[in-house]
Amino acid sequence: MEELNTVGFHANYKNECERFIDDKEYLIVSSDTDFLGRGMYFWMNYKQAIWWKNTKKKEGGDSLIVSAKVHSKNVLDVTDVDVLNKLERLYSKIRNELSKKMQVKHDYIQLGIKLDALFHFFEKDLSVFDCVYGTAENKNRPEHAFLKGTPMTMKTEGIILVKNYKAISDRQLRSDLT
Repeated sequence: MEELNTVGFHANYKNECERFIDDKEYLIVSSDTDFLGRGMYFWMNYKQAIWWKNTKKKEGGDSLIVSAKVHSKNVLDVTDVDVLNKLERLYSKIRNELSKKMQVKHDYIQLGIKLDALFHFFEKDLSVFDCVYGTAENKNRPEHAFLKGTPMTMKTEGIILVKNYKAISDRQLRSDLT
């Protein structure tokens, strides 16, 4: 995926969402290590954002959903095998150093940590990417009967990580979705 032009959905605490709407340079940055690393996460499916909003609510606090148009001609697509091969080649240059620093075997370093390290060590090469795109398996989602016997699945979720606020526009509070 070289180009991305879609609407993404993000759920978070009310104060964070309101600041995101009011401050056009503000991103609600997560330092997640399991998924795609540091940046603002957007779900491509609004129902996933509703699930995340309810999760935030259980943690104690008012939560909202915001949406934004995500548009970039510079997307790092971790569903593309060629991109993954290039990332693996870059990562092999820093793997041992990162493993020693974290005191773990390199086989167990989470993807978000790997990507953050790559963006740090190879900033000159990777800073052109405004967004990272990937998919995650939703193991808790049952398959829909309509898809039975086909190669199609409902078990993946598209995730967009925005690293540059300039890649988003049309920020909105989405009370219509909940």
